[in-house]
Amino acid sequence: MSDHGSHHGAGGYEKKDISIPHILIGTILTVAFIVLSAILLNEYFYVVQEQVIYEQQLKPESEMLKELRAYEDSVLNSYGYADTTKKAYRIPIDEAMKMMAKEAKDGK
Repeated sequence: MSDHGSHHGAGGYEKKDISIPHILIGTILTVAFIVLSAILLNEYFYVVQEQVIYEQQLKPESEMLKELRAYEDSVLNSYGYADTTKKAYRIPIDEAMKMMAKEAKDGK
């Protein structure tokens, strides 16, 4: 019959202690990996969150908003009546700003 304890060596226990430096290095590397993974996953989360917010809220423009902006541009960049009862006229905003700058320069 075979002896079950014979392949473990004499005495049935390990002859060498565990290596504390190896365990410490392994523990430190594991903790560093976990911390680095948490930081990178957090950053990834914020990037994806910003993309989702942009895609859902900031990017789409409604047709009403496009029409309003087109109307505002046409009013700001054209001649017309501002008030027909008071005979007030509207001029393009670029020309109005030039006139105001010239008046300010001339001291009027």
